[in-house]
Amino acid sequence: MGRSLQILELCGAAGHVWLRLNAREKNRAHVERLDETRPGDPEKQESGDRIAVVGASSDLAKYGNILVKNLKAKGYTVIPINPRADVIAELKACSNLAEATVDGPIHIVNFVTPPPVTRKVLEEVATLGLPVAWLQEGSFDQDVLDFAAKAPFTTIDDACIMVVSSL
Repeated sequence: MGRSLQILELCGAAGHVWLRLNAREKNRAHVERLDETRPGDPEKQESGDRIAVVGASSDLAKYGNILVKNLKAKGYTVIPINPRADVIAELKACSNLAEATVDGPIHIVNFVTPPPVTRKVLEEVATLGLPVAWLQEGSFDQDVLDFAAKAPFTTIDDACIMVVSSL
């Protein structure tokens, strides 16, 4: 895995969720929820509450809106990424990840985009040195996974962030 990241701490308003990232191959990780507090080596942990949602949507019926509202309700700092929107779910939207990093670090980049868009934005994740790309079902294909396997960030592609982030 890129950066040898083993533990990911999500800090929401109601508390912390600890996730163990078990290496599957190269920098791909299988995510497992932990009940323990601050497990493992602090040097191999990422901690934070800032989650960028690439493909965030103003359409209430779309997953990109449901996911933003779900994470926001759990107390995470959510940054909607959509080049065609100013506000999504009452949050200021950013047109790209570089713009979103101006106000602070991004701990997770979550994708709800078609694979060709995901692949392009993953290049920006790598360039900006962001630690975790979380690919929701439908946001990736083999080309995306092949690129992510060679990238310097940790990739999660086997779990829904709304399920594992529940506090």
